[in-house]
Amino acid sequence: MYEIIHHDRIKSLLEQEFLKIRDNLQIISAYCTRNALEFVDSKIYNASVAKRLMVRFSLDDILNGATDFSIYEYCRQHNWSLFVQLNIHAKTFIFDKKRWVVGSANLTSKGIGLFDDSNLEMAVLADVNEVELQKINTMFDRATQMTDELYELMKNQITTAKIDGKSNAKWNKEILGLMNNEITTLFTQDFPKSKSLNNILLDDYLLLRLPSGTTDKSTIKDAFVSTIGFKWLVQVLAAAENNQLYFGAITAQLHNAIVNDPRPYRKEVKELLANLLAWIIELRVENIQIERPNYSQLITLLK
Repeated sequence: MYEIIHHDRIKSLLEQEFLKIRDNLQIISAYCTRNALEFVDSKIYNASVAKRLMVRFSLDDILNGATDFSIYEYCRQHNWSLFVQLNIHAKTFIFDKKRWVVGSANLTSKGIGLFDDSNLEMAVLADVNEVELQKINTMFDRATQMTDELYELMKNQITTAKIDGKSNAKWNKEILGLMNNEITTLFTQDFPKSKSLNNILLDDYLLLRLPSGTTDKSTIKDAFVSTIGFKWLVQVLAAAENNQLYFGAITAQLHNAIVNDPRPYRKEVKELLANLLAWIIELRVENIQIERPNYSQLITLLK
């Protein structure tokens, strides 16, 4: 059973669920503001509740004020485990591993309705099953837990970026090097569904985190090489002999890595990989070479 929640009820629904929590709270939210997090804690009366939060924490989000960088200090003081995943777009609240709210509302004042002029959001309240909990755990496993070291490096770059006044700012290589880069599990939504850049589907704009209708290939390329699916391919090739594998060998590894339930058929996995390679060719991604010496494509990671 599930219940659809409209924007005028999201705050009251979340408040009721926070009040009922006994053991565990997990929140995944691309954006997060400190006052919204304080609201959550004000409704949790059991001090022993295990709390973890995953945010996107892209440098641009922080500089634009979409998310509060200060939440790390708050989390450290109030027993939250904070995780960073630069690719997330999800908004999910999981209560005691039994119920969850999934929808469009970020953990911000306007997202959950703390202000009169809050966003018009929608969500669904439903029971959560073991399969979905496994996927949530996988998302946290992929993410990077914030540390004091990572926080200080990020804080220093934020200060520099504010002085420079740059737009579309990205974290530097030192910070990215501290992120959890090993990808062991995948979802079908980590890969493009469009067969060509000439007809990009809405799902793929969400995958790229770009506005629908974006056509600039340089912008699309920058977003594409940051996707989980592309990074997984690079990881697999880097571990292969001579940094190269045939299409069939990559398909086999991809089929084993995808954790969707039900698992996709081999034909769908082949289509996902074919779309990924088609994008690499169209975008002329420099570090991947794709040849066809015989009947099958040979994919090589170039040094």
